[in-house]
Amino acid sequence: MHLGNKAKLYMSVVFAVILLFTSISILIPENVSANPPPIPAVVGPITENTTSHAFDPAANTNYTTYGYVQEEYFISGTANVYENTTTNGFGIQVRTAAVPYTTRMLVRRPATPAGWSGNVIVEMLNPSGSYDLGTGWIFEWKHIVNNKDIWVGITCREVILDSGVPLHTGLKKFDPIRYGGLTFSGHQRELAYEIFAQIGNLLKSNDPASPLKANGFTVQKVIGHGYSQTGGMLITYINFFAPVFDNATYKIFDAYNPCAAGGPTWMNDDDIASMMGFGGNPETDWRRIIQPCGVPVIHVLTETEINTATPFLGALPTRRLDSDNATDKFRRYEIPGGAHMGQKSSLWGAASADVLKAMGYACPYCCVEPYANYSDFPQYYIFDGVLNNLERWIGGTSAPTGNTITTVGNVISRDTYGNALGGLRSAWVDVPIKKYFPGSTGCPTCTPAQLCAACNIWCFLMGTATPFDQARLCTLYNDAATYLTRFNASVDAMLRGGWITAADAQAIKIDAQAYGVLNGVTCTTPQPPAPPITFQHTGGSGGNVGTTGAPAPVTPPVPLANVVVQSASLSASKVGPGSPVTVTANIANKSTVNGNARIKLFVNGQEESSQAITVESGHNIPIVFNISRNDPGTYDVYVGGIQAGRFTVDMFADNEILIYCIIAIFTLAIVGILFLLVRRRTA
Repeated sequence: MHLGNKAKLYMSVVFAVILLFTSISILIPENVSANPPPIPAVVGPITENTTSHAFDPAANTNYTTYGYVQEEYFISGTANVYENTTTNGFGIQVRTAAVPYTTRMLVRRPATPAGWSGNVIVEMLNPSGSYDLGTGWIFEWKHIVNNKDIWVGITCREVILDSGVPLHTGLKKFDPIRYGGLTFSGHQRELAYEIFAQIGNLLKSNDPASPLKANGFTVQKVIGHGYSQTGGMLITYINFFAPVFDNATYKIFDAYNPCAAGGPTWMNDDDIASMMGFGGNPETDWRRIIQPCGVPVIHVLTETEINTATPFLGALPTRRLDSDNATDKFRRYEIPGGAHMGQKSSLWGAASADVLKAMGYACPYCCVEPYANYSDFPQYYIFDGVLNNLERWIGGTSAPTGNTITTVGNVISRDTYGNALGGLRSAWVDVPIKKYFPGSTGCPTCTPAQLCAACNIWCFLMGTATPFDQARLCTLYNDAATYLTRFNASVDAMLRGGWITAADAQAIKIDAQAYGVLNGVTCTTPQPPAPPITFQHTGGSGGNVGTTGAPAPVTPPVPLANVVVQSASLSASKVGPGSPVTVTANIANKSTVNGNARIKLFVNGQEESSQAITVESGHNIPIVFNISRNDPGTYDVYVGGIQAGRFTVDMFADNEILIYCIIAIFTLAIVGILFLLVRRRTA
């Protein structure tokens, strides 16, 4: 069949128009949006019986009495290995694509959806002991069950499956039949980031494959959690991977809760001996600071991380100001008295028999201090408050702002009784009955001797709590009633400040009553009460609240200036070649002394320029940089450690309207000419 001339001409018109607009679309660059990762395959729940049960990383908590059940699922798919594209920027690229994996996911949820909160806390299970440890559940489980949240734990490292020759410990030793099919294809931490994103996407999207959706739970909000090693991995995810897997309209995680980690970890296995630390870069690398990610982030540190000056581990260089900016909702809480692990980490952790079966041995905890003196600082109550604040912040209520622990250099300032000054104040350090210190001392020898070197690290992490003797307690409080009155007043202040939940405030008071400080004791030489001191509970509805009869602290050393970049922004997100972009930054000094600083501007990880400034105590000042680029492309701009934004150099940007008008006129002209040709031919 042959087309007539008229039909041919009409087809020519259509073809010309299509060709024209196709050419235009090629010439005009597109903004490439990030995309969520694929949904993994799910198998389960895996059968539980007398011969096979899940390795439970937080078995010793009575969650079943709150109507909770636990299920185990196997998750499989492929994940990419990524690497950093620059030595001083946040860009990443795929190093190895589509590596097969099968891991496990523990789901701890209410038995029925009735009354559940809609919140899911997704935790990368801590692998530092070569067996899974559910520190997120351990420190936050009371709030989780009271609020009817759901907790999900993910096995995230190869060492948990099988530590390899010569030890051969892990899940495959614990139950070779149940866990024989799990694999990370020989990779350690480097698959964890995309697996974390895939499982978060599985739950957040309410895909039919999700075991939560299958059981009637429609997920509303997903919170990412990591502690210690996985806290560092979570910071790596926030800084490097969230921009890859999120887009402007869909964010997999609605908030993040990185805990007990000063900064990010490696994103691949180049130096697998380094559990923590960001590459081969110094601890002052500005990329260790948590970056704006568009959702609330609460970064929680104990004294252990503040007290550690070891390169890569120390949390002091990553301090930054709290922020309420829409794209940078950030809080940093530092807990005086808190220790990295403490007694509850073992008491509420995995069952001893399961650990022994998986590992073939159990650490002897051969510290110089007796086990009874390992830190019992009840920081889990504060972690409950953190999670509550994070969930409320997702809903629009800002979390209370925090103070940093007082330090001079790398040394924590302490009061008369040895407890840390500053930070997030609590009744346990403001109305003290013990001295809390973040570390313990390892023994030079223990049985079996070969475990000493490996297990002594736990002494450093457990912390110590040294009780005051009766004479000191009598000096401070005179009697039990006085102690409880002061302690309970401090608890009420914590509640007003937003640091603990109402349910926990009541439980804390009951704990104190049961502990029995000075019960039945007659102080032979009554002393006047210690002079009251004012302590800070900033933020929330509490503000600066009241006084307590805690011992007056020693006068701290002269504070150092703290000049930091509080916020930064760009004047434009798209410009033409050579057109200027103005970078405006707000520099703050919240310390009590005037300070000097040199503020650096970075473009795509390279230092562009800097300005030396002086900021008076308690003041903010703006500074301005002007930059331009001739080459088309995308440029990430940072001031200090704070992201100002991203701008694109587009050859059409400055004249877009004119260009589109010319294109429209040109298109109409072509159509008109072709139309006239058609009419002339048909005539």
